[in-house]
Amino acid sequence: MSVESIAIALHHSQAKGTAKIVLLGIANHDGDGGAWPSVATLARYAGVDLRNAQRAIEKLVDLGEIRVGYQMGGTARTPAHLRPNLYVFSLACPSYCDRSARHRDIRKPLFEYAPEPDALNLSTGVAVAPPGGGSATGGDGGSATRTIL
Repeated sequence: MSVESIAIALHHSQAKGTAKIVLLGIANHDGDGGAWPSVATLARYAGVDLRNAQRAIEKLVDLGEIRVGYQMGGTARTPAHLRPNLYVFSLACPSYCDRSARHRDIRKPLFEYAPEPDALNLSTGVAVAPPGGGSATGGDGGSATRTIL
């Protein structure tokens, strides 16, 4: 499940910077029972201090990309301050995602048609008439018309 979560985080998260790296760390730990990385582990992944990792977690909660169950782990003997948090990865593919490994947007064409290579003079940025599509002099012996791209 974590590979799928990482792909969804990479392609569909609204988070940026530290928050996105923290989200990727949570996605990396994601499993059937949620994710249980420590804040210290997430901070190490993101290369930030504990407080910045906590801010990133708060940002992800505000974006709705994760839910946090504070001190949900451990046993009855585990002191409260040592109990790990449960992170539930709640980001999913939007309706316009093709759900492939590339997570393409089905609202956009896969590619756009480019002009024929012969129609562009790439060294000067000038479009030229295609072969058989007209004469360089416009057919009347006058000067050629060039379109600057």
